[in-house]
Amino acid sequence: MTSIRLLLLFAILLLLNIHLRAQCSVKIGNDTLTICNKSSHTLSVTGTWNSYKWSNGATSASTLALYSGNYDVEVSKPGCVARDTIFIQFFNLKTSPDTLFQCKLTSEPISADTSGRMDHFFQPFNLSSVANFAWSSLIGVDNFPSGNKVLNGVPFDLQGTGSMAWAAEYAPGNNPKKLVIKVGKKGCLKLHTLINTMWGLKTTTCYAFVNFYGNGGKLLQQKKFYSDNDFRDYQKSPKWANNINNNTTKNIWMNSSSSKWLDMQTIALDATVQNSVLDSIVFSDYGGNELQRMVIYGITVEYKRDVNFQWSHGTTNLKTQSSNSTYQHYVATVFNSYGSCRDTVFTKLASLNYSKLRDTLMYCMPIRIGYRTSFPPGTQFEWNTSQTGPTILINQPGIYTVKITNSSNCSWFDTIKVVFINDAPKLDSISGRSILKLNELEEYKVKNISGLNYVWDVTSASFNNLLSPYRVQLSFGREGWHKVKLYAQSKNGCTDSIEKDVFVISDTGQLPLDTIYIPNAFNPDGINTHFKVVGIFLRPGQAKMKIFDRWGGKIFEGDALTGWDGSFSDGQICPTGLYIYIVDALNNRDRRVFRGSVLLVK
Repeated sequence: MTSIRLLLLFAILLLLNIHLRAQCSVKIGNDTLTICNKSSHTLSVTGTWNSYKWSNGATSASTLALYSGNYDVEVSKPGCVARDTIFIQFFNLKTSPDTLFQCKLTSEPISADTSGRMDHFFQPFNLSSVANFAWSSLIGVDNFPSGNKVLNGVPFDLQGTGSMAWAAEYAPGNNPKKLVIKVGKKGCLKLHTLINTMWGLKTTTCYAFVNFYGNGGKLLQQKKFYSDNDFRDYQKSPKWANNINNNTTKNIWMNSSSSKWLDMQTIALDATVQNSVLDSIVFSDYGGNELQRMVIYGITVEYKRDVNFQWSHGTTNLKTQSSNSTYQHYVATVFNSYGSCRDTVFTKLASLNYSKLRDTLMYCMPIRIGYRTSFPPGTQFEWNTSQTGPTILINQPGIYTVKITNSSNCSWFDTIKVVFINDAPKLDSISGRSILKLNELEEYKVKNISGLNYVWDVTSASFNNLLSPYRVQLSFGREGWHKVKLYAQSKNGCTDSIEKDVFVISDTGQLPLDTIYIPNAFNPDGINTHFKVVGIFLRPGQAKMKIFDRWGGKIFEGDALTGWDGSFSDGQICPTGLYIYIVDALNNRDRRVFRGSVLLVK
C-alpha cells in the first residue's frame, strides 16, 4: 500500500512539474522566419510577464526587427524566467517585367532583382554590460543616435547604453586596455564600429589595434589603428587628431555646431576569417592617457549565410530569357535552409482580333480600303503609302500593306491587292431647259451608254414620267430652285453621277435676274480674292461692273462675272475701306441695274 501511495505521489508531482513548466515558457514564433520584400518586422511575446529583455535592448512585449539575424528574449514573473530565440532573414526579390506580353512565341529577356544584400546578416552587440564612460557628458545629446539605429545601412544596438560607451582610458587594469567581444560565428565578412578617440593626440605610431581570433585562440587577422586616419578625436580642435580617411572610416553624426562628431569604421575581413569560426574580437589600446585613448560606442558584425537563387525553368542567372518553345509563367525563388521568397513573371501571348483584308479587291477608283471594326486603345496603323489610320482612300491600283501595332508594341501585317476596273461610266450633261414655269412639262435626258443602269433622283418634282432609263418627263409645282440628278452604274459596280439646276417661276413671278447674288465684302489676300457677281442666268459679257472710291473716282470697269481683284489700274492693292459698285446686267429675258457698296478688308 505504501509503495502505491508513493507511486501516486510521484505521478502527481510529475504532472504538476509539467504543468508548471508549461506555465513558465515563452514562444516568439517559429524558430526561423523569412520576411519577403519588407524592411522590418514586429516580434511580440504573448502572455503576461513582469519584465521583458530582448537581445537588442528592448524592454517591452514587442520589438522591431530591422536586420537579418538572431533575436533573443528573456521574460520573467514571480517564480518563472523563460527564454526563446528566433532567427529572422529579410529577402528582397522583384522580377521584371510583371507581365511579359509576347508578340509570338519567342525568347524574350526577363530578370530578377535581389538587391539589398539578402545574403548578408548582421549581429549587433549591446555594450551596456561593458560601458564604463558617460559619453553624453562630452558628446552632448544633440540628436545623438541611441536605441535601435540603422546607420549607413548597418544596424546598431544602442538600446540601454544611455549614451554610455567603452573608453580605453577608464577600462580597468594596466595597458593594454582591452575590450573582448565573443562572436562564435562562421562566415563573418565585416566589422562595423562606432569609434572615436578621447583627447587623442596625432601620432604616426600604432598604439591601438583589433585582433580577430578563431577557435583555440588562433589569431586570424589584425587591423592596426592610426590616428588622423583610422580614427580621430570626438571634438574639433587643432590640438587633437581631427582627420579620417573617409573610406573605411566615415562620419555618421555631427552636432548642430559641427564641433563634435561620431564616426563609423568598417573593417573587411579576409578569407581566413570568413572561412573559420570567429570566436572573439579583441580591441587593444596601449596609448595610455596621452595618445589614442580609443572610445567605442557600437559594434556590429556582418556575416553571410548561403542564399540560393533559381528560376522555375532551371537557370540560376538573375538575367535570363523566356522560352521560345513553350508558353509558361516564370517563377524566381531565393532560398536557403531557413526559408524562401518567390516572385513570378506572368506571360501572356499578345493577340489582336480583327478580320483580315481580302487578298484581292477589284474596284473602281477612288476607293477607301481598310478596317471598319473597332480596335483597342493605343493601336497604330502604318500603311506603305505613309498614311495612318484604320482606313485609307486610294486612287491607284496596286498592293497595299499595313502594319498594325498594339499598345504592347506587338505588330501584325496585312496585305491587299487592289485591281482597277476600267469601266467607270462618263456621263455627259443633262439636256433640257433650266427655267420653267409652274407645272410646265419638260423632258430631261442624257446620251445613252450601253450596259449602264440609270437611276433618276427627282424627289422635288410634282410630276415624274419615266420615258426610258435615260429619259424622264418632269414638272414642278413649287417656285424656286430644283435639282435633277442622274446616277449611272456599270456592270462591275463603277458609278458616275450628274446633276442640273432648274429654276421655276410663275407667270407674274420673280424674273431670273432677281436671283443675282452680290457679296458685301471680300479679302484680296484671303479665300474670296475677287469681288464678283454670281448668277446662274448670266453668261460672260452679260453683266458689266464699275467700281468707284468714296470721292467718286472710278477704279475699275469690267466683266461682273470675272470681278474686281481689289487693286488700282497699276496693280497696287487698294486700302481697306468701302467702295461703290454699279452692276448692269442684261440677258435675253431681263435687265437689271444694281447699286451698292462693298467692304475691302485685309
